[in-house]
Amino acid sequence: MSVFTQDRSSYFLDQSVRDSPCRVHLAGKETLFSLSKWGGEAALSFAPGGDHEGKIEIVRNELLLKPSATPKAHHVFRKLDGDRFEYDVILLKEPESNVIEIDLDFPDGIEFYRQPTLEEVTRHHVACAPEVIESYAVYWKEANNQYKTGKFCHIYRPLIYDARGRKVWGRLDLSGKRMTITIPDGWLADAAYPVVVDPIIGTQTVGANKQIVWWAGEDPDDFYLELMMAVTKFMTSSTPIQGFCRAYLYSYLSGDYEAQPVVYSDSGGKPFQRETQQETVVSCSVATPGWVQSSFIAFPGIQAYTPFWFGFNTPGIFYTYFDYASTMYRMWTENMAGPPATFTDSFNQSWNVKMSAYFEFALPQAYQRKVLLSVGTTASSPSNCMNMRRLCSDVMLSVENHGIIGNFLRICSSMSELQDVFSFSVAFVRRCASNIAGVLNIARRLSVSRRVASSFIAFELLKRRLCLMKDEVIIVSRITREIEFKGYLV
Repeated sequence: MSVFTQDRSSYFLDQSVRDSPCRVHLAGKETLFSLSKWGGEAALSFAPGGDHEGKIEIVRNELLLKPSATPKAHHVFRKLDGDRFEYDVILLKEPESNVIEIDLDFPDGIEFYRQPTLEEVTRHHVACAPEVIESYAVYWKEANNQYKTGKFCHIYRPLIYDARGRKVWGRLDLSGKRMTITIPDGWLADAAYPVVVDPIIGTQTVGANKQIVWWAGEDPDDFYLELMMAVTKFMTSSTPIQGFCRAYLYSYLSGDYEAQPVVYSDSGGKPFQRETQQETVVSCSVATPGWVQSSFIAFPGIQAYTPFWFGFNTPGIFYTYFDYASTMYRMWTENMAGPPATFTDSFNQSWNVKMSAYFEFALPQAYQRKVLLSVGTTASSPSNCMNMRRLCSDVMLSVENHGIIGNFLRICSSMSELQDVFSFSVAFVRRCASNIAGVLNIARRLSVSRRVASSFIAFELLKRRLCLMKDEVIIVSRITREIEFKGYLV
């Protein structure tokens, strides 16, 4: 049974469905293949605008495309697991060049981070898995919440082999919106065809590295923190960060490991003041690799469009994965009760590291409620009084829920040119008076008794006013950093 699903324009795979879902379209009419995440907010297309029409053959986890426009080369897509897939370029005959060029298309906000080059690995003893050397970690401009670490995908270094089984690593480069794969010229001259160029695309949000060289000349070591804290630079979007947050750290070992999330403000491009409280220490011991969850309170919080630093402190030790991207600072926290109020650069050095960590925070929510009234112009109609009493009851309930009496006053004062009907006003005042005791209790709880006084002004104004016929009152409660209570009459 095939693992590929067909729609009107292409076949597709759904990758990383339990992590950060990524839809991969294959053999499309407009692109050779493309990746999209977060409802299409971020997308990356390979070979857009080319002529990819041709014969398609599917056998279980492989899709073979034989384009009519390029008879010397075929393309194979192979599903490996839920987080990776292969894209093979099969050269049937000797190519005109040892360089394969693939145009890309992507929106502003997608960033490509080059992982250590072969020269850095060999000369400076940088630790890197062979497939990660000269690969690209691709990140989106947003992170945290549904974006998690912000990692969009990973384009690994391609392995190349010929019909005799000879293998060699290709060189992956990116310039502007063009990706190139360079096959060693001497190896290609002696190759037996067909030759397969075999890059792998990862769609997971976890970093691709687990070993690091902290200081030049030292041997590689697993990436871990012990009795210290490390934070990485982020930027808020249009939404400020405040209140309860859930933090996540990727862990892959079982043992006596623990971590504690923390956020610091930015000052001059470095972490500065602690912006969190009640940071929970969580065990990082896992039977199988995965995300461990902790929590903290962001207070006073981070405003919109503001840089900040997020990371983890540990009273013991923890291990995680990372990518060479962004900027990270470390600080010794041994013998401290928790994250200090002010960050100190204990090492006088930063590292080009982005840990596999993120957090979730509450987004603003909006609620809308409509109350349709049919209030007459005479005080003798029982339905008029009943409708107005319901309106008053709804407003008083909202006042009790939100504690915003001043905004209710603004609603009432905005009623224009209402006529004075004494008998109706008396009924209204009686209804409102019955709620005074409840309002006073609310005022005592919220310490806003001055707003209760304002509510009496609202009652006096309404004694001389009457709602027009067939009015529509819309009450909007928008919960952000403040609570607003808005209303208008149509």
